[in-house]
Amino acid sequence: MSKFIFFFILAFSFNTFAEFQVESRWNNNNEKEVVLTCDMDSMMMCMSTCLDSYECIIPEDICYNCVGNDLFLVNFYKNIGLSIRSTFYFVPHLQLRELLRQENFITLKANSIYNIISDYDSKSMRKKFDALCPEVGEYEPLVFVQVDDERKPVELKFVACGSDLFEITDQILN
Repeated sequence: MSKFIFFFILAFSFNTFAEFQVESRWNNNNEKEVVLTCDMDSMMMCMSTCLDSYECIIPEDICYNCVGNDLFLVNFYKNIGLSIRSTFYFVPHLQLRELLRQENFITLKANSIYNIISDYDSKSMRKKFDALCPEVGEYEPLVFVQVDDERKPVELKFVACGSDLFEITDQILN
């Protein structure tokens, strides 16, 4: 029994830094969801998040009162790339797991329904989002925002760049 526990802990510690993909999408029922896709090397991330080895689909309730009139989101889209930036400090994957389990989040992308500042999926907004990640890759940067019990955004949490998570800040950097 102790060998099994040791193996589990060892496997978990190695797989904590494994690659996985996280994305936000709309399903066929027009419901927003976050999808965490894992492979053999990262399956512990999916297992510890939703008890599935290779894919977690987590519902993302949208903030209906936020579309167009929430100052938090207007500030975000207006100031991304200015005062809102990535620090490029890694965030532990545990924070993503906890946020997904609690389901108290919304995700923001360049082509989000919450973006009333620029045209839908504009090149300039995509560039601002791409700047949140150290490298532009096959993934689309995805910002996670914590919401309160009324689904109002209250705190920027981190940006997902593929399987890497980075701290995001809302302050002017000198």
